[in-house]
Amino acid sequence: MHIGHNHSTKYHIEQDNQTYDLDSVDEEKDLGVITTHDLKFSKQCNEAAKKAMRVLGLVKRYFRNLDIATFRLLYKSFI
Repeated sequence: MHIGHNHSTKYHIEQDNQTYDLDSVDEEKDLGVITTHDLKFSKQCNEAAKKAMRVLGLVKRYFRNLDIATFRLLYKSFI
């Protein structure tokens, strides 16, 4: 698999006298890092922000009265 670009280049792998064509993709997630074809990190930032907002919503929903220290402890433990 290779990250796509505008050129019409075809990549392949040869193994055991067989040729395998590689698929072209626009983005790939490896080790939790999202890499796009244009190498911009906005998709990675959006996913991190979504995760943080989900955690904040969870803490807000289940814990009504929190002081600052307890909130920080819960937030850090979920993230």
